[in-house]
Amino acid sequence: MHDVVGLGDPVLDIVARVDHELLQKVGAEPGGCLPVSAEEMARLLAMPELRSNMMRIPGGSAANVLKGLASLASSSSSSSSISTSASSSIRSLSVAFVGMVGADEVGREYRRSIAAHGVDPLLLESSSGAATATCLCLVTPDGQRTMRTALCAALELNTPQQLPPELTPPSASGAGNDGDGGGGGGGGGLALLHAEGYCLYRVHVAAAAMRAARARGAKLSLDLASFEVVANCWAALCSLLQERLVDIVFCNEQEAAALCQAASVQLPPGASGQQVVAAAQDYLLRQGVGTVIISRGGKGCSAKSGTPVTLPVLLVTHSGCFALLRSVGPGLPSTCRYASTSGSRIASCCAAADGVTAVCAASSVAVVDTVGAGDYFTSGCLLGLLSGASLAACTACGCAAGTAAVQTAGAELEAQALRQLRVRIAGILAADGAAGGKAHGPAAGDAAVGDCTSSLQRLREQEALAA
Repeated sequence: MHDVVGLGDPVLDIVARVDHELLQKVGAEPGGCLPVSAEEMARLLAMPELRSNMMRIPGGSAANVLKGLASLASSSSSSSSISTSASSSIRSLSVAFVGMVGADEVGREYRRSIAAHGVDPLLLESSSGAATATCLCLVTPDGQRTMRTALCAALELNTPQQLPPELTPPSASGAGNDGDGGGGGGGGGLALLHAEGYCLYRVHVAAAAMRAARARGAKLSLDLASFEVVANCWAALCSLLQERLVDIVFCNEQEAAALCQAASVQLPPGASGQQVVAAAQDYLLRQGVGTVIISRGGKGCSAKSGTPVTLPVLLVTHSGCFALLRSVGPGLPSTCRYASTSGSRIASCCAAADGVTAVCAASSVAVVDTVGAGDYFTSGCLLGLLSGASLAACTACGCAAGTAAVQTAGAELEAQALRQLRVRIAGILAADGAAGGKAHGPAAGDAAVGDCTSSLQRLREQEALAA
């Protein structure tokens, strides 16, 4: 049994750099993602404006998340520049991905590629002759990506009976696969099922997988994927929420706005982005979701959990400039503000009777493109959550990963960028562990400052060596 299983569409990403005029010619709204037929995909790929500058990368939303998670969590991935105490903060995970590919060379290459990234390919193979799914990612000069996807073979994973043993109920797959059977790399059975929003187009399959994972004691996370998915699959999403099959929701600000519109959430005239984000979080928490994490691009991210916690917590900038500690008792309506070593405020974390809200600031970097950035953000957050980190540290891990991704073309990080990201995340988790390991209470939080500051300074020096 694996620790984490992803469910989604195995897709070959075809990345092309275009101008906004081409988007208008194609009739695509910037930032969206819509399914197209194989014939329409062939027409798009034949456009002269695209044929000369296409890059092919095995991808797909859930697969990208799993590749990122495996790359960051693999015990063999620890850089020599990460200290022993820091690297021990990162939990080693066994991950697998479930989907359907075609019986073609693209499908075989896809299988080899995700395996090389540390993901066990639990991939079914189409017997109909359908091709492996492809996604055309149109990247404009501002780094925004707009996608059109021909799912083809991926659509043939359309019944719960096709799901592998990891995603069938324990009674149906035998005692050896039970969540408490100790089969996975972490030794504790399935801990998380992560599903991409595109699964909502075949919600009966996603729901069956989620029920089976829940029966094994796993948490369930869902990435809403696209504002168009939210609009087109609203009834499907509501069915999962009504059945309480989603513990963690990931989305971006556009998707949060689409959710508010679909749910008829009342917003004030001219509502700000932050108001939209807060309204979407509150709506989802009322529907039984435990944690809602919303990425906001250059504005960072906002996360809210409905589960009360006891702090202290620690918040960290993406580059390893670590924050001061404060301790807050359980359920107190207090706000903790964290200052970087230079004294500038970088974020805030609020603990209240109804849970915790964490806000993490983004860093200012040159954006190459946003392909895969949201998926890497999700990978970082999930690694934090699976490592038992505080919500603030989870968002810091996510922002660090997303920042690294937007500086890279496509959905995969180069070796040097990945090594630097591992160092940053190891530092965040080590610092968070140092804060959480202290006794509770304001005095304990203050006493932890000195211990953490010295260890984090060493981690910053190690990050500089990795650069």
